[in-house]
Amino acid sequence: LAETQLGQPIGLVVIKDPQINAFAVPGGLFALNTGLISSARNIDEIAGVMAHEIAHVSQRHFSRSEEAFKGQTLLSLAGLLAGVALAAQAGGDAGAAV
Repeated sequence: LAETQLGQPIGLVVIKDPQINAFAVPGGLFALNTGLISSARNIDEIAGVMAHEIAHVSQRHFSRSEEAFKGQTLLSLAGLLAGVALAAQAGGDAGAAV
């Protein structure tokens, strides 16, 4: 998509999941679930969610949390992402994460 003022690239992943959710992770990546996209009343609602998640990335919220919790946040996030990856593959659709 773009780069933050810190020179960090920002990336978007769309996850095939009916739940209304979006999240950002360390490394400049954020994700939107298809459930959030399909439930939006207009493009402005999606843009608002994207702006919110990009703010997490650009303000380094996860990096600050990681420092504050001395790595515990990163371990929890790794477990969460591993669970998401396993759940996506368990559905039998290798292309579940677009």
